[in-house]
Amino acid sequence: MPSFTRYATLRECELAAERGSCGPQPSWLPGPGEILSGFDDYHDPGSGIFPCVTQVDANYRGEVHFDLSQFDRIVGADLVFFTSQSRSWDGEPVGQNPPVSIATTLGVSTDGWNFDHSTPLPTGPQFNINVTNQVRNWINHTHENFGFVIAGPRLDIPSDLGNDTGGKMSWYAGFKLVVVYNPALNPRAPP
Repeated sequence: MPSFTRYATLRECELAAERGSCGPQPSWLPGPGEILSGFDDYHDPGSGIFPCVTQVDANYRGEVHFDLSQFDRIVGADLVFFTSQSRSWDGEPVGQNPPVSIATTLGVSTDGWNFDHSTPLPTGPQFNINVTNQVRNWINHTHENFGFVIAGPRLDIPSDLGNDTGGKMSWYAGFKLVVVYNPALNPRAPP
């Protein structure tokens, strides 16, 4: 059974930080067994003689982790999942049917947010990705098992936040790690 972690990072302008406000909070949190990836930008220039600018740029990444403690050696492994929904908006949300994956990157998590050993993601909506080398590294303890990170399309907050409101998000679900192994070499694994 996979475990899921949701991470978000916010970077807001100084005026919003001084007010203790970080703009509107997201209402599109992932459901049980889902993760999301994407970004949301919010800009309110304020009004009046002394406008108070509110600006928030948020990036979202999802992490999925599998317990591999019952394996000693594997033949192969595939990560299988699907895009359950996607939205893209410039002010108002617009759903996509069938959903197209917004995320651009599958990485091996180094701490929950950061990742290495990244590979480009196709547009989906179904994914079946060979992850044999990554899973072997976790089983052999040559790479700490923090799971996989699904990230993008924007991997970093831009240094110039801009004056835009909009975003792109995809939700992912149905995570399975399909492991092929020899039971004789893995006495703790299910037969």
